[in-house]
Amino acid sequence: MYEDRIKWIEHKGKRILSLDYSGLPIEEQAMMQEEILKVVSRETPNSILYLTSVANLKFSTRCLNQFNQFLNCKFNCLTYSYRTLF
Repeated sequence: MYEDRIKWIEHKGKRILSLDYSGLPIEEQAMMQEEILKVVSRETPNSILYLTSVANLKFSTRCLNQFNQFLNCKFNCLTYSYRTLF
């Protein structure tokens, strides 16, 4: 469903999970997060580098809190990825 927003890319020999939230409607954000979890859960723990685009993303404080909780709980607690912020 979100194949155009969740995809693997390669950069300098590194495999990177590209997550494109740009312009995603608020009501679709939770569904996309569940799709990301499906992709991430198939990978070896601590093996994923990912890059997230949030350009033109509209969200409420509630959505921001859910997004942060998702990153912390789904990724860090399950230790499936490393997170970097630019």
